[in-house]
Amino acid sequence: CCPIRLLISKFNSMTALVRSTPSDNSNKENLPGNAIDTLDNSQLIRLPVELIERLCGHLDCRSVAQLSATCQRMRQLLGSRVFWQMRVRRLLHSRQLSGAGEICDGAVQEEAGAPRRFRLPDELSSTSSINSAEDAADGGSGGGGDVDDLDDGHRWRRRCTALETAIDRFGDPSRSRHRRMQYGIGVCIDALQLLPSSCGLAAVGSRDQTFGLVSLRGIRSGAADADCFSYRDRQHHRGWIWSVAAHEDSVLTGCWDRVLRRFALHPAQLADAVMLGSPVLCTAWLGKNVALAGCFDRSAYVLDCRDIRDTRRRVTVHSSRPVLCVLPLSDHYLLTAGEDTNVCVTDLRASLSQPVQQFSLGRSRYLRCLSSQQPAGDAGDTRQIWGAVQHGGIRCFNWCRRHCRLIDASSFAADLDAVEFVGSDSVQQEQQQQQHQKLGVGNNVTCIDSPDGAVLVCRERHPMQAYLATLPPRPLAGWPNAVSVSCRDGVVATGSLDGDLQFWWRD
Repeated sequence: CCPIRLLISKFNSMTALVRSTPSDNSNKENLPGNAIDTLDNSQLIRLPVELIERLCGHLDCRSVAQLSATCQRMRQLLGSRVFWQMRVRRLLHSRQLSGAGEICDGAVQEEAGAPRRFRLPDELSSTSSINSAEDAADGGSGGGGDVDDLDDGHRWRRRCTALETAIDRFGDPSRSRHRRMQYGIGVCIDALQLLPSSCGLAAVGSRDQTFGLVSLRGIRSGAADADCFSYRDRQHHRGWIWSVAAHEDSVLTGCWDRVLRRFALHPAQLADAVMLGSPVLCTAWLGKNVALAGCFDRSAYVLDCRDIRDTRRRVTVHSSRPVLCVLPLSDHYLLTAGEDTNVCVTDLRASLSQPVQQFSLGRSRYLRCLSSQQPAGDAGDTRQIWGAVQHGGIRCFNWCRRHCRLIDASSFAADLDAVEFVGSDSVQQEQQQQQHQKLGVGNNVTCIDSPDGAVLVCRERHPMQAYLATLPPRPLAGWPNAVSVSCRDGVVATGSLDGDLQFWWRD
């Protein structure tokens, strides 16, 4: 033990010398003078590769990246694709996900019971193989093997960092600061979205016809609930507010009264409203000026907000049931999902009644909600689309921008009751959950969000579940009951059936 502890102490001292060094700097010119002598004379870099890799298991990704910038040998050892792939494997299959820097065993462990193998969604899809085939047909990328390996290592390092961040952020809600505020009394908050950090607001819609903008500054400072509202509207909506979609300076609301509304933020006021003929179930933004809406009349609408009343286009790829999800894939491609169990990709430049791709979930299973994330290290070529199936389960797709193609990464039935709730009232939550199961109610998925490296799933009268964004999803922890969730810039916001808003953040 003593020699290993001594080596770890030397290892930590070595990384401390380069804490202020940029991770992408592989030269020693910018290092402090005493660091150069230490690196040249250190016996640590002469250790066997296996021992160095094992010692790196005691460091988080940021420290390993800084260590790889100290000298050429460390760059070759700690910057390769194989090193970071193995680190991801150990992280995903460790017996207990206790946070970054705690994967010290050096061997892949399996879950108790039947072995489970966890993979990243982009590994299981054919996106990477398509790109590799195209590059091979073009004669390769033109770079050397070492350069390609280091580039792949950089991408895998970003993926590993995203997973470690997700474990740290969502593995235990008690480690974050928490604030609960009462948005309404006994009203369900179906619509919730955090705006960009520059706005510092959360857009909220509830079943009591109230639309509000909540100030995150007021939440953090401990202001009274009434003082946390920067705007509240109870006059314009005449039905349940099903969805909100926020952009830089505008917020869309979809309501059961069949009206799509756009609220401006500066100043906060109703800017536009258009009657769509049937209840508006979902909303989204396509760029800065184009609004998307999915409706009960089996149609999705595309509207230019610069002339919202006269620029309506109707997408009719779902012919039998309402459109529940609408999500832009790019400037010209639209993803929709409906109660007809179909998931469709439509090219807005072509026919709006014929999808260019279509997936059928079958067996009366349909997607209730969608969320997307940019996988770390993919340079914008791939997007992951996570969808929650109505009666339980999660579906994952990969959108390949280069080929304008949606790929079914995998489908699986997630065990939504397998995660232990973490919190002070866990016993009460468990008793409530057992009672709801006996009654046979509260099993419908209501919301899904996919911050980088994680997937958050809400159900009626159940704890919100946090998973790693893997196939199958690796459970992390249970959070308090919620029917809506939004995560952005390190802040997690949830809305409940009882009118409570809750916020978690780190200082």
